[in-house]
Amino acid sequence: MNYPGPQESMYNVSRVRVGADLGGVLAVVGTIVVLVAGIPPVKWFLAAALASGAVFAVGLSIWHRRHPGPLTPPNTIR
Repeated sequence: MNYPGPQESMYNVSRVRVGADLGGVLAVVGTIVVLVAGIPPVKWFLAAALASGAVFAVGLSIWHRRHPGPLTPPNTIR
């Protein structure tokens, strides 16, 4: 068996396709779990990111309810 030399890569992770389906979600959740388990201070960063993301999402939702875009039809039932 021919093993790769020091400059060659056996497996290129950038070539792995992860779609926007259940497999992609599992890959992301698994990566987060491994990072939080392996590096304990990351849990504080994760908590802060989730909290700030939730606040931003709520604020953006309120903004779009009060300022409808130009592509919103005028007879939208709310």
